[in-house]
Amino acid sequence: MNKATGDIRHHRVDADASNTVEGGGTTVYGNKFLSAAVRLANTPHSRVVLGIESIRHKSAKRDPIRDDEGTAFIKLARCILTHAPGLRAITYDNALRGVHRAPLIADGLVVFTTQHGGLAPEPLNRYEYDDACRHDLYVAEGRVRERRIAVDGVAHCTPLAVEELECRKSKRVRYYHRVTIQCPMEIHTEHIRVDETEEDRQIDPSIGRQRFNRNEHLRQVPLTPTPAAA
Repeated sequence: MNKATGDIRHHRVDADASNTVEGGGTTVYGNKFLSAAVRLANTPHSRVVLGIESIRHKSAKRDPIRDDEGTAFIKLARCILTHAPGLRAITYDNALRGVHRAPLIADGLVVFTTQHGGLAPEPLNRYEYDDACRHDLYVAEGRVRERRIAVDGVAHCTPLAVEELECRKSKRVRYYHRVTIQCPMEIHTEHIRVDETEEDRQIDPSIGRQRFNRNEHLRQVPLTPTPAAA
């Protein structure tokens, strides 16, 4: 009601709307949606929307029906995949974490997202070849690296080149990075799994979490490392 004139006006109210924060940190009022689309490379106005979904932007207690963004994206991607079985790759922003990427990769998709910052290097495996050499491989910044100790005792993680992303299909899809380890003795080639394994999913009783969140630390398509300064 207008207190000056006494006029009464009725407004339409969306009970689902509320304040939500966009990716850049801007607070907006309304509902939150995600969409999936395809478009031709280097062709303006060629976007075709394949699906759209409303997602939860309140607490689960206040909005128990809708899913969080990552879960909703998995469902939408899988729905699209049933109608477009030729789909091979999908990309999204940093809302996807390892727990969201893992099931999509298991469905046979190459999932490209940028790497989250703040993740400490994780030990992957130690490879020993006869008694001549051994190499400690770690994962850091989305890719496999070899950890070496310099003469001053400082550890350095050197990125290994990904020669190929190999896809193997049987009962379930598996992805491997073929990497080359440059060794003074000889050049070694290894195949590193980049999809979640059964061993990864086992719960480590010492920490109460799965042993290795592989898809959080490893990217199927890692970013090209920055060349070292001369």
